[in-house]
Amino acid sequence: MYSRFNNFIVFFLCEFGLSVVGCGGTNVPNDFPKTLPFTITVLNDGSPIEGVNIRLSTTTPGNWTASGKTDVSGVAEMQTISGSYSRKGVPEGSYKVVLAKPLLVDPTLLGPEPTNRFEQVAYDAKAKEIRSKMTPEVPPVYSDDKTTLASVEVTKGKNQETIDVGKQ
Repeated sequence: MYSRFNNFIVFFLCEFGLSVVGCGGTNVPNDFPKTLPFTITVLNDGSPIEGVNIRLSTTTPGNWTASGKTDVSGVAEMQTISGSYSRKGVPEGSYKVVLAKPLLVDPTLLGPEPTNRFEQVAYDAKAKEIRSKMTPEVPPVYSDDKTTLASVEVTKGKNQETIDVGKQ
């Protein structure tokens, strides 16, 4: 009897706790906006770019961020995030599109992995030198919401946009 009673108490407390605090970030924040499905395709002169981080910038107040990352076909399924909660899609509105893709250096060009701080400094300097000679797939003008040339309008019935950074 004592064991069943303890199990009941533990079960009750767990159920009550889940109802109060939620389970794994599933509680929707009070100010979380309604979202519409939305994808953005990023191209460079018609060719898809993989690995582009996308952030939508808006002047609309809110405690949320809309973002995505392109796949091998250059398509990012956008999602809206607030704290630990996220939902596919983007709130209706007008946005500036901020794009960033890191310049990745082929490790074989850098030599062996550093084993101490001195080697690390030299390794990093060599990587920086190589990056300075690389042409970015996404022009730097797109990396700031004040300078970006891209914008999108998210409305009912419009669920995708294509941005070609090679056609400025």
